[in-house]
Order: sequence, then structure tokens, then C-alpha cells
Amino acid sequence: MASNLKYSAALKNAQQNAITSTLGANAVLEIYSGSQPANPDTAISSQVLLASLTCNATFAPAASGGVLTLNAIANGTGTAGAGAALWPRGIA
Repeated sequence: MASNLKYSAALKNAQQNAITSTLGANAVLEIYSGSQPANPDTAISSQVLLASLTCNATFAPAASGGVLTLNAIANGTGTAGAGAALWPRGIA
């Protein structure tokens, strides 16, 4: 079986629209330094929260052509001194 799977725009739209539905009206984007956990279900431990950004109440309009374009994200709170490794985590 081929390992280079191709997805239709309709399937990609559905997957991306599920992100918007899951995050709802209270999504926050957090930026951390340090080692990224193995997966999104792994708790944050020694990583340092650098910034917390509140997303628009409507996270994104419906995906189109397999692309999800986010609405505005507000200026957030954070700390200086980013460090070497940066990675985001979205929470609802």
C-alpha cells in the first residue's frame, strides 16, 4: 500500500472544520519554549509558557479548498526571552 496518502479537498475541509468546532468560542493559543511533549494529550511539565493569545470568538470561517484560514488573534500576554525551541498548543 502506498505511504503517500492523498486526501480530497472535501475530506480536508471536514477535518479542518472539526478543529473550529472543537475549539469553539474560547480558543487560546499558547506558545512554549522547551521540549515539545510527545503528543497533545501529554501534560506540560518543565516547558515555559511564553505567550497566551486569545483567538477570535469565531475561530475560523468554513474551510475552503482544503485550507483553514484563521480569524484575527488578539495581542496576548507573555514574557521576553524566547529560547531555542518554540512550539504552539491550542486549547479550548
